[in-house]
Amino acid sequence: MTLLSHPFLINLRERFLSTLTEFDPGTQTETVQQDFIGGKGSVIVRALRGNVFEKACVSEIKATVVIPGRDYESTIQWLGIQTFPANPL
Repeated sequence: MTLLSHPFLINLRERFLSTLTEFDPGTQTETVQQDFIGGKGSVIVRALRGNVFEKACVSEIKATVVIPGRDYESTIQWLGIQTFPANPL
């Protein structure tokens, strides 16, 4: 399951997931996909929870938007990572 089409972004997502599981071996990954209201895009979030990270998320978005100042739609792809340590102390 992927929303990304560019090989660089797909490879980067896999590297993010691999690195996170190296820090927290045996961690289960929960995957959730949601469509935007109006059908103009989707998001997939892969969340890991374990001993090192309370939660670590790798998110990808594909959306059709109108960029301000333009009168036509563009399709964008976005990849992000968010980490929340289990014990910040």
